[in-house]
Amino acid sequence: EIFPFCLRKKVTIKMPEGVPPMVVSVFAGLIPSIFVVVFWWTIGGVLKINIAQIITGLFTPLLQVGDSPATSMIIVVIDRILWSVGIHGSNTISPITGTFMTQMVAANQAAFAAGTPLPYTYTSLFLDNYVWTSVVPLVILLIISKKPRLRGLGVLSAPGSAFNIAEPVIFGLPIMLNPLMAIPFILSAVVLLILSVIGVWLNILPTPVLSIPWITPAPIKAFLSTGGRWEAAAFVLFGWLVSFGIYYPFFKILEKNEDLNMESVSELE
Repeated sequence: EIFPFCLRKKVTIKMPEGVPPMVVSVFAGLIPSIFVVVFWWTIGGVLKINIAQIITGLFTPLLQVGDSPATSMIIVVIDRILWSVGIHGSNTISPITGTFMTQMVAANQAAFAAGTPLPYTYTSLFLDNYVWTSVVPLVILLIISKKPRLRGLGVLSAPGSAFNIAEPVIFGLPIMLNPLMAIPFILSAVVLLILSVIGVWLNILPTPVLSIPWITPAPIKAFLSTGGRWEAAAFVLFGWLVSFGIYYPFFKILEKNEDLNMESVSELE
């Protein structure tokens, strides 16, 4: 804001006519840049005011509220609903959840490195590793389908889904703007969250703490994120079986609708 303000008020070095535009732009930015540097040096170096620390402190109360199954459920439901209407759920809500989730993950990683108990459980890594485990079960249903379009989509989307890329199925099946498939899409995530919370309460599931690239296959990612705990990988595989069962009846209806759609096309032809 300081920089464009100086430019608007023409608080700049004016060069004589005939000077190349690139040189003019460089000299025009010198005085505004000096104002910016002096301003923030005064705030941080002279007055010793840590702006980043103040902003972080404002969100500290959210850490306790955010570390709960209820908050995780709200995040999961909103994320899935947004995806169902064609909006990237994770990218939409992450600016909000990131204000406290990032601090929770950092605190857990510091505790993990120090060998002390983890202060938080329901972080973004918890959701990444136990709930957002791709659409592999649905892709398997597509691959074994007898409908050519569905089977073809399954084969094409299989490599991506193995690395947690679900867009080919979300937009190609589609799940987006499809009330039938939106139901298991949302329900499977909700059930996985409930099961993972129960697993934590029973001390069966470890808390994911390490940040692993999101394109890592889900069972391997969960295994690595928990420091090599096989229970985490086993839960992902178990969750796929549960999701398969949730998707199955809705997928069968989808296959019947596929026949009706083909008949309608034939009649039009």
